[in-house]
Amino acid sequence: MFRHYITTALANLLRRPFTTAAGILTLALGLACFIAAYGIATYWRSADSYHANAARTVVMAQSWTYVGEAPEQSTQSSHALPALLKADFPEVETTARAMEEADIPASAGSNRAIANTAAVDPEFLDIFDLPFVAGDPRTALAQPNGVVITSSLALRLFGQAPALGKSILLSGKEDLVVTGVIGPVRQPSFMGDGPDSILRFDLLRNLSSSPSGIALDRLPQQLNLAGGYNFVQLARGASIEAFNARLPAFVDRRITKEEKERVEVGLTAFPISEFAGRELDIALFAGTGPGLSTISILLGLGILTLAVACMNYAGLATALASGRAREVGMRRVLGAGVLAVMVQAWLEALALTLVAVVIAFAVLALAAPAVASSTGIDILYFMQGGLAPFGVIAGVIGAVSLAAGAYPGLVLSQVRPAAALRSGRSRSGSGAMARLLVGVQFASASFLLILVAVMYFQRAHLSDATLATRADPVVLLNDLRPIGVDYETLANRIVGRPGIKAVSVVDIPPWGALSNTQQVAATADAAAAKTGIRVKSIGYDYFEALNLKILAGREFDREHDTAPVSLYAFRVSQPVYSVVIDSRLAEHMGFATPEAAIGKTIWQPATATRAAHPLEIIGVAEPEAMRLEASDITGQVYSYATKAFWGQQRPIIRIDRSKTAEGLASVRQAWDGMTSGIQADIRFFDDLFEQSYRKYDRIGQLFILLASTAFVIASIGLLGIAVHSASRRRHEIAVRKTLGSSVAGVVNLLLTDFSVPVLIGNLIAWPLSYVAAQTYLSAFADRIELSPAPFLLSMAITLAIAWVAIIGVVLKAASVRPAEVLRRA
Repeated sequence: MFRHYITTALANLLRRPFTTAAGILTLALGLACFIAAYGIATYWRSADSYHANAARTVVMAQSWTYVGEAPEQSTQSSHALPALLKADFPEVETTARAMEEADIPASAGSNRAIANTAAVDPEFLDIFDLPFVAGDPRTALAQPNGVVITSSLALRLFGQAPALGKSILLSGKEDLVVTGVIGPVRQPSFMGDGPDSILRFDLLRNLSSSPSGIALDRLPQQLNLAGGYNFVQLARGASIEAFNARLPAFVDRRITKEEKERVEVGLTAFPISEFAGRELDIALFAGTGPGLSTISILLGLGILTLAVACMNYAGLATALASGRAREVGMRRVLGAGVLAVMVQAWLEALALTLVAVVIAFAVLALAAPAVASSTGIDILYFMQGGLAPFGVIAGVIGAVSLAAGAYPGLVLSQVRPAAALRSGRSRSGSGAMARLLVGVQFASASFLLILVAVMYFQRAHLSDATLATRADPVVLLNDLRPIGVDYETLANRIVGRPGIKAVSVVDIPPWGALSNTQQVAATADAAAAKTGIRVKSIGYDYFEALNLKILAGREFDREHDTAPVSLYAFRVSQPVYSVVIDSRLAEHMGFATPEAAIGKTIWQPATATRAAHPLEIIGVAEPEAMRLEASDITGQVYSYATKAFWGQQRPIIRIDRSKTAEGLASVRQAWDGMTSGIQADIRFFDDLFEQSYRKYDRIGQLFILLASTAFVIASIGLLGIAVHSASRRRHEIAVRKTLGSSVAGVVNLLLTDFSVPVLIGNLIAWPLSYVAAQTYLSAFADRIELSPAPFLLSMAITLAIAWVAIIGVVLKAASVRPAEVLRRA
């Protein structure tokens, strides 16, 4: 019996080549999108699973909730955590800290390079299995001056010569010895030398002997202080869930009463395989509450696209049902029951789905290199995971076949034998249902298109706000602190050279992850409401270098501001600090205009170790908008200091647009004249923005892919239904033309008829799109106002695509000769 079903199914498919091809294509596209989404999710979830101890390795994530502020989520945690955990938890077998030190100059003889460095505890090499090609991982970081470098850095510094045992000069002053060389870190992983790695490094060094580690070890052993990434390897048999259940009591024991009064600390452990997903979730959904994750949304959109493909197939198959009425009627007369007819429809859907799966995998195989190049993700990585993923794909094939064939099978099973044999046709299901299927398809496509439009508008807004206002290129140089270069001397050598417009310095580089947050209040009263702020130490001409306007008052100058100011440690010799604030903070503090804030005093609140300190406002600047992630931080406070008390010490140089080459040459000449063996790390402001925005671009690319696919599927579905609808309405059209209707009138009638479900689909999509768009925008500190533009644009594009898809069919139907049609009626 099944052999007969299959033979009949194949015959039916081959008799309708156009509809068969359309069904296969749409199912293939839907399956390709779902499999790609499943592949990406599997890729992220499989990260670092190849390490021998991966199943019992966790990352410690911490949150801080200051009084009156929203929680700050992070995958980093306190530097003191490993030692405290070992003291309180016998199941903690091994711990390792890790900190990234980006853009460190390295040299070996005359060869120079800029290296991303990770300072880690030696136990890091016990927890993670790195691909050593030289050296012993058990002892590579045992000595304080030992370093492990990647084979690519070894090639840059030593060429083809063996690197093991050779010396590397870091920051022009630290002489370290190569004790290990590793090949490329196996991906997927949270670490590596790629631009999307969370812990990005070309060189690993001992944390305790690094500048960052030494600074950390000087800090109090408190849980409320951040200090990089902390990895914990639990003993065999220990449960992550049980470990997490005991962490709140641990935090309560280790946080002092004074700390509890101003900050609530949260601590959790999560598997190493969730690292990449957690980083994205914090960036995109930190302020949206529990339940949202990048992986779940990605899988949901993949399922949505596949559902659109199934509905498209159902619509096409249902439209064709009228032409099969005589066949089905004959089978019913010969004794076929409802179930037999439905099984036949499901087998036809299964045959199409199997062909579609083959095409989907072929498409993914062709697209995989391009996806890997643009996003760093192998969408077919799941094929390396044994038989389990293929079981999932088999289940999807079965589900798609059932879903796609269910409605056509139901329609065909309701054919009345006598009527079908008499006319050879049936009603082929409800016309309203066909329109509903088209409407839902376009609703899904419109939903995705609106999100793509919002992403585009948001990116354009950020580009305009931060890049377009800078007519001249702005560059940043190396962090001067670790290499010991004096900023004042360097600035004096650069100022006045050809192509140079302005030179300044800052301790928090634009678009970087580094930040310092504090609080201010309107009065010194301890009960006064406090406002979260970001703090930067800057040099003279900072606002000129970045082309930021001073809206009122003045910026720091050489006549009034000569002594450096630290908002991190008070100086008795400076009872009042001069500060510049941005206009957002001025407005929040209750000043009616920027001018009204000049000369007024705001206060740093008192703590257990210091009294409240006054800050006199000497200037109000426009907001600089150089941070992507949203937070509850209200504004910015600047203090004058050319030597960084905290963070980095990055020179900022504005170069004349018409003399870019001369300006860059001037910078390099001044740098080389002050340093020996240290490469100038010149970073353009635009490039820093692009690097920071990369994770949002990766998500945007996936949305564009899914939206484009959904539109193709919906358009093919509408075209197929239009072909059959126009065929069924030939008699109606002929009568209308006989009664005087013009071709234009018939075209208008058909386009209106086919446009209605498209418009309804758009209206259905708008509420969900609005919620999703607001959720996405909430991730940004500087965001656009959600206007009607993305929604109207989506409606216009969907209508245009629908009309393009069916215009040929409509024109052909409208051009029918009435006499020929009515003669055959």
